[in-house]
Amino acid sequence: MIKTIVFDLDNTLYDFDEYLRSAYRFLAREFALKKGLDPQQTENKLFEQVLQRGLTHDFLFNEWLATLDLNDKINLREAISIFHTFRPQVLTPFEGFEELMKSLDGVQKIVLSDGRASTQRKKLEALGIQKHFEEIVLSDEHQTAKPDQALFKLIEHEFGAESHTTLMVGDHPDKDILGAKKAGWQTVRILHGAHKNFDDHPEAKPDHRVTSLTELMNWLIDEKSTGSRGTSR
Repeated sequence: MIKTIVFDLDNTLYDFDEYLRSAYRFLAREFALKKGLDPQQTENKLFEQVLQRGLTHDFLFNEWLATLDLNDKINLREAISIFHTFRPQVLTPFEGFEELMKSLDGVQKIVLSDGRASTQRKKLEALGIQKHFEEIVLSDEHQTAKPDQALFKLIEHEFGAESHTTLMVGDHPDKDILGAKKAGWQTVRILHGAHKNFDDHPEAKPDHRVTSLTELMNWLIDEKSTGSRGTSR
């Protein structure tokens, strides 16, 4: 029986790609204002790089700044600083979130997320979902990141989660699934966002895969029903 479910945040509970697009638009406009550039052209140049390189390309800002003839350390630091000041007003959880939460009454629910802590808290506020979770664990506040086993052990030790009754739900095959598997947890990989086409880690195949929160809910209901039947026999 599953007693604790640990959820990743980005691209597991909401559309991280859409968040990034909004943050990039904010960055382009604010950077253009500071540098006396045309805001629309500045934004267009950034999204041209996004189209060519992808939303999460490691050197996206460098290559964008190069198109503006501003690719130096000072401008890069300034762009990164502006990016991190972005505060979304409203974010929307993936379809099926509310129904999933209602179906998990009595199950301990925890968020485990990487990323800058201040940014992740802004996202949680914009999503308005904190009320559904007993605990929020942000790896940045512990000076580490998934799949560091210290995070998974912290959840067990601090919140009473037991490895054989804990489930990890996440989109990243290495950070989420590998980390949880090493801790002895059950795993569900949700196929969302930039990582949906990544291969599973060769040493950590997920126990199940889903493409939506609704599919996850239905699978959990089936698992609970199967477990109850097994107990009654």
